[in-house]
Amino acid sequence: MSLNWLAVLLSEKGLDRPGVHFKNYKMVKKINNAVLPVFFKQADTCLVHRKGFDIMAELNPQIARQMRIVATSPPYIPVILCFRKTYQSPVKQLLLRDLQKIVESLSGAQLLTIFQIDGMQQISKEELADSISLLEKDHILSGLPESGKAKGADN
Repeated sequence: MSLNWLAVLLSEKGLDRPGVHFKNYKMVKKINNAVLPVFFKQADTCLVHRKGFDIMAELNPQIARQMRIVATSPPYIPVILCFRKTYQSPVKQLLLRDLQKIVESLSGAQLLTIFQIDGMQQISKEELADSISLLEKDHILSGLPESGKAKGADN
């Protein structure tokens, strides 16, 4: 969702989409491959997860002193697991219970860390509103034809 957020942010400032506004940009897998080129003045900017930036700044305080955060996104929910409203199964309740407890086990906590997930919890449709709104704004900005509401989105 970071690129969706960046596209909307640039648009709100009257600027082009990321692929046009930034002459060159690349996706990297490791946060240090994004932050360190900016720190060493080999790149102008980077887009990273705040938690990762904070960890790098803690390990090297010069990063926090020499780099400036230009913009911070509000929190978004990047991943969801959905069940059909009419889906009934004992497995559903077990899965929901175990996903909420995953952080309590060492292996579960490690799994969440690997995928940079803060936790899992059951939420309402209303709690997804900001994330859905961001994706809708980016969809409109991208010039793609309107697809209407997702099938069953009201359920």
